[in-house]
Amino acid sequence: MYHRSIRESGEALRGWSGRGTQEPICGTYEKNIMIDPQGVARLCFSTLFRGMKLKRRGDLRRFWLGAASIRRKMIKCRAYCGMADMCSRVNPTEKLPPMVTNRQ
Repeated sequence: MYHRSIRESGEALRGWSGRGTQEPICGTYEKNIMIDPQGVARLCFSTLFRGMKLKRRGDLRRFWLGAASIRRKMIKCRAYCGMADMCSRVNPTEKLPPMVTNRQ
């Protein structure tokens, strides 16, 4: 669905700045925590969603258990990103039609 959204929208040349997928497909917020070099934990690489600076022992656990409000926002995310492919809520082996190329 990720690739179908890009193909059907005609936005492939816009890259990450496109409107996004037809429906939410990412599930990273259910299984991942990313920690940036500054020590900020997030459920996604995007800075559109709140993170938490890890300072004390137990902060990572507190972040994970207290992230319900972040998850409620992320469940609606339709952004194009690399995580959508790795952490999809849908089957990543969906059979796609052959790609059309300009090769002759």
